[in-house]
Amino acid sequence: MCSVRGVIVLYCFVIMSVLLSIFKCAELQAQLNHSYPRVGTMHFGRNAPPEWYAKFDYLMVRSSDESLVREIKKLNPNIYIFGILDWNKGGNLDLPDEWKSKNSKGEFIGLYGLSNFFSVNMTDFCGKSSEFGNKRFTEYFPGYLLEEFDQSVFSGIATDGLWIKPRDANGDIDLNGNGVNDYTEFGEEWVNEQWKKGTDKLINGLRQVMGPDKPIVINSGRFHEFNWPETNGVVLESHGVTFSFSWYRKIYNRWMDAARKPHFLYFDGHGDSKNNFAFMRYVIGNTMFGDGYSSYSESNLHHYDGFYDEYEVDLGFPTGEMQAVTTPDANDKGLWARFFTKGAIIVNVDDKNNTVGDAQLRSLSGYAGPYYRIKGGQVPDFNNGKLFDEVKLTGTSFGRGYHGDAILLTKNPATVVTDIYVDNDDEGTAPGTDAPGYKGSWQQTNRDLENAWSLSYKDHKDAWAVAYSAPGSGSNVATFTPFIGVAGKYKVYEWHGNLLGQNEATNVPYEIRHASGTTNGRIDQRANVGEWNYLGEFLFSQGKNGYVRITNNANGVVLADAFKFVYSEGIVGDSTKPDAPTGVRVSQ
Repeated sequence: MCSVRGVIVLYCFVIMSVLLSIFKCAELQAQLNHSYPRVGTMHFGRNAPPEWYAKFDYLMVRSSDESLVREIKKLNPNIYIFGILDWNKGGNLDLPDEWKSKNSKGEFIGLYGLSNFFSVNMTDFCGKSSEFGNKRFTEYFPGYLLEEFDQSVFSGIATDGLWIKPRDANGDIDLNGNGVNDYTEFGEEWVNEQWKKGTDKLINGLRQVMGPDKPIVINSGRFHEFNWPETNGVVLESHGVTFSFSWYRKIYNRWMDAARKPHFLYFDGHGDSKNNFAFMRYVIGNTMFGDGYSSYSESNLHHYDGFYDEYEVDLGFPTGEMQAVTTPDANDKGLWARFFTKGAIIVNVDDKNNTVGDAQLRSLSGYAGPYYRIKGGQVPDFNNGKLFDEVKLTGTSFGRGYHGDAILLTKNPATVVTDIYVDNDDEGTAPGTDAPGYKGSWQQTNRDLENAWSLSYKDHKDAWAVAYSAPGSGSNVATFTPFIGVAGKYKVYEWHGNLLGQNEATNVPYEIRHASGTTNGRIDQRANVGEWNYLGEFLFSQGKNGYVRITNNANGVVLADAFKFVYSEGIVGDSTKPDAPTGVRVSQ
């Protein structure tokens, strides 16, 4: 009887394990079912409001704030959130001397030209620290990462920097501590081999403690080919400019076929201006040759990614691979297209302008048009909502490389107007919209404040969390002017944080100029702090004719923090996501 009972118990255990595994796979499948284009952000600044993060499919954040992660997931249950630290410098650890790399003079090797960052000795020659369990860095760090980023809350772990050979050593490193430069004693190949053995141990150690299902993403700054079996993603830092598209396309295809699934390939687009919409579209187009996630920003790396109309488009899932529209040259330059269940994308991979029309698309396998341009708010001349006939996609030389352009097309007419944020400065203001205009005496600050609307703020970057004015007669004026690409009704919201030790006004006068005239009111800035305060819904004409204006004619300090304009009528398109198809390479 005991034997039979044991068999039954074992059988039940196996069945439960299988069902649990199926449930986990189904849960992962549902969460990964991000339609295309897939967008992400890699954020290193002070925590932005959860609402901002929740707009993306994929987030890498340098914060272990579990309450922030939970708030983001409440707003977007399907987002993947990775905790990210710089492994080259040991994350947030105060490195013991035993773990620091030294040169032949016994000096610690710094990182990034900064006096407070030191390069970890990734090799087995690294000393053991009594402060950290008598372990080497590579032995201790995986467990530390799991303490920093609870994997019951976070979706996975990512690196900021991880180099597979020493950097910033300036040709002098002494890994084994014998006082002799290892580049002279053993040679560069030996040094790099020891270092790579250490990073392998580190990555494999993290995979072991995380288990097989949790994703790991590595930022080496390039499209590397190491540790694909152990990791799920590569960060292509400052990506966008093309030097050899043939090489890029080949390695992307290899990644799609060989890398560990699910994939979390991240294209960190970085251009000359947040208003270079062609460059932004090109980054999306390059990403959509496979199943990666894209982002785009102009400056202050990993602090101020823009959010674009194209990010809101739902093309569904690919029905086939990217196809050449025109005969590519030896470097695969030319026009390419890919079809999706709800639309298509055309990419100009060239440093020259190229025109493409519907007739050329019709000759390709998988055509299911006719297609429409989206009707967008940021670039209304390009995204004009018309039936697609043809388009000129630009190509631009960029240093030694180039970037092209792309266009997203939908099967059905779709109006796509992403929310328009006008922050107190340009860094947090939406692409296509100007920063506020100030008249009189306003001060920008990052000091002694709470709950301000800001993607990030840094004094040395002239990026400020809030502007403020002392009370007065009304001579100090701040004007927030959105660029309206699609005329219609917009809901208007105001946000204010609070300045510690200051008496904010309870009667800040505002004036909203809209297509039907002017609406006036007052804002109590001591109430409803750190949230969007609804001011009303108004009709705005196309252009820069409308605005919100506040003055300092008030009974306390006046905050010029942020305003938001939300398009509220006539958004067209089926938002229901289809099931992911089989037979094509998508991240499932």
